[in-house]
Amino acid sequence: MKGWLTSVLLLAAVHCPAQWSLVGGGFQNGQIHDLEYQQDSGQLYLGGTIRYVGDPPVQINGIGYYAAGCWHALNGGVSDTVGALVSPVFSIGTFDESILIAGSFKKVDWQPSTSYVAEWRSGEWYSMGIDSSAQALSLVRSWRNIDGKPHLFGGMDWTIDDVEIKSWAAWDIDQWVPGDTAELFPFGYSGQINQVVDYNGQRYVGGNFQHWNVPNDLALLNVDTWEEVGPGIQGDAWVNDLEVFDGKLWVAGEFFSAAGNAATGLMTWDGTQWADPFPQIESTAAGLELLVANDKLYFCGPFMAQGLPGVYRIAAYDGEHLCVIGTNEIFQVRSLAASPDTLFAYVYPWEWDRQNIGAWPLDAPADTCYTIVQSVQDDAAMYSGTLSVFPNPASNTITVRTTLRRDAALWIVDPSGRMLRSADVDPSDQEITLSLEGLAAGCYQVVLRDQRVGHMGAAPFVKMD
Repeated sequence: MKGWLTSVLLLAAVHCPAQWSLVGGGFQNGQIHDLEYQQDSGQLYLGGTIRYVGDPPVQINGIGYYAAGCWHALNGGVSDTVGALVSPVFSIGTFDESILIAGSFKKVDWQPSTSYVAEWRSGEWYSMGIDSSAQALSLVRSWRNIDGKPHLFGGMDWTIDDVEIKSWAAWDIDQWVPGDTAELFPFGYSGQINQVVDYNGQRYVGGNFQHWNVPNDLALLNVDTWEEVGPGIQGDAWVNDLEVFDGKLWVAGEFFSAAGNAATGLMTWDGTQWADPFPQIESTAAGLELLVANDKLYFCGPFMAQGLPGVYRIAAYDGEHLCVIGTNEIFQVRSLAASPDTLFAYVYPWEWDRQNIGAWPLDAPADTCYTIVQSVQDDAAMYSGTLSVFPNPASNTITVRTTLRRDAALWIVDPSGRMLRSADVDPSDQEITLSLEGLAAGCYQVVLRDQRVGHMGAAPFVKMD
């Protein structure tokens, strides 16, 4: 087996004044769920639950765009309201000559059959055939152009022309059909799909899957069967986003190294194994969003970086350099979009009195950049042998047997990924005894970890009363 080693060189540590500027005056109420920059027109589209945006305020009702220094409505926008807000527009995208929006709204611009998905073309809204009165449950979180057709993902449970569509719908000329013919959820609606991508000629699906016998929140289509991706994602996970960049599948979400994963918040899959792409940053919570633009991968989510104080939210990777951008003065960042010279994001600064779209010039100095050099090396140089636990089941203690070529650590983790016990080990330790005192009866894992490489192996065991 081969493994990825990552060596890093700190290029620069430039602490500069904040470069964020505000787009269009911000807003008081609501939330942005998606931003989309249309290259041809230079328009920045906003989707969310916002009724009014800008100063002076412009009524956009959930969907609008910014151009030439002003906000513009797309006719009446979303028609149904929830108090002072409108029902959510979760996703925006460009398809052919149209703008598509998807969400949990019931109607757009009072046009019939514009529930959950609608098309904006030539200054008018058009139906894509969904009548809310015929569908009991719909939460469309995202969409993607796959094989030249729009595909919708989320928590849908539709019946169209007596055909059930669960969590994934594909547009076939003039109607929606099931996108998942291999049935990721064969026993009925049991989860939410957040994103689907094709990588190395295979299809990957990520989300929050809730059935006991389906893959853990990330699945690979093998002919007509959905399977785990390698050993799978460990713990109580949730996949927020998927992208393909630099020859790898990138996965962002709510998963943790303590559960036995290669990293927290952001991992890569190269077709054979999981890896921590950037050991020089440490995510402190979930990876929220990925964006491929300008020949770079942008990602957001809270993390700490070597050589920098505080918590940062955004970084960019061009295949050679990882650059931390956007300063550590932003409380939260979501919904990324990019023009050739500007990164846009939904930002919550500490000192601002309004929610805003922030604009970050891409030629601004990064807070820090690292050189990422990846080379293939035999795993035996780092770790050899097998990780085994005995006795299993056990009551008071377990003995862990392994063969190491470098210092490492052993963790006992519970099913949610929390580390409950730990012990340092070195190459001379072939057997290590760990106490189970104070652990409740149940299922656990012993995880072998290296500070630089990350996850190196895991073995399950059962604690008895």
